[in-house]
Amino acid sequence: NSLFFALKGENFNGNLFVKDALEKGAAYAEVDDPQVAVGERFLLVEDVLTTLQQLACHHRTKLDIPVIAITGTNGKTTTKELTAAVLARRFRVEYTRGNLNNHIGVPLTLLSMNAQTEIGIVEMGANHPGEIDLLCRIACPDYGLVTNMGKAHLEGFGGLEGVIRTKSELYRYLADHSGTVFINGDNPLLTSSVGNQKELVVFGSVKDAMIAGEIVSDSPFCTISISEMGAHNMVRTRLIGDYNAENILAAATIGR
Repeated sequence: NSLFFALKGENFNGNLFVKDALEKGAAYAEVDDPQVAVGERFLLVEDVLTTLQQLACHHRTKLDIPVIAITGTNGKTTTKELTAAVLARRFRVEYTRGNLNNHIGVPLTLLSMNAQTEIGIVEMGANHPGEIDLLCRIACPDYGLVTNMGKAHLEGFGGLEGVIRTKSELYRYLADHSGTVFINGDNPLLTSSVGNQKELVVFGSVKDAMIAGEIVSDSPFCTISISEMGAHNMVRTRLIGDYNAENILAAATIGR
């Protein structure tokens, strides 16, 4: 009783599997091949992927909930999982499963949210300029976090400057839509890229940080002391590597 979207790619064509999907119980099939659409249960559209994205965006506008977008070169999946774990202590959370964070995965994540969802978390990945902007226009986030901007996966960006411009698309979207940015104040690349964002929530060791953290141990797992307004809490994780400290701080700050 679901919708089957006949997506196409370089090595597959979903239109070839429509008959099988309907026989197995799908209610309708979205197709963009007129030769396949031969019955009342076929919905012929110009482009199936665009239709999936438009449906997800329409669905998101009907959800009266905050949506948090998380992107970055490294750490976005870990931070997303940590943030979901923190927020789930109080809210009914729906979030990106695995790393389904591209132009197909983001719509699927949004469509998994329903009337019981109180907060949505959407991980956003990119391999070329303009992709984060597209995902923002689909997901319409209210809050956003860029974990970092690094030199990994440079081939689609033309260099580090391309990475910075692409990840900063989240900042620009939130600035244009009165959104809020969570930012690691200790990362100069992030702070120099955020622009004139009015709504900033800062974490790290800088003076105006809401939450600060100090690594207590990273053997074998990362343990950090989190400080907030003079109060200290010890956070013991099952994460290996002190680089996870900023991911933990990000999740704690978003949760607060």
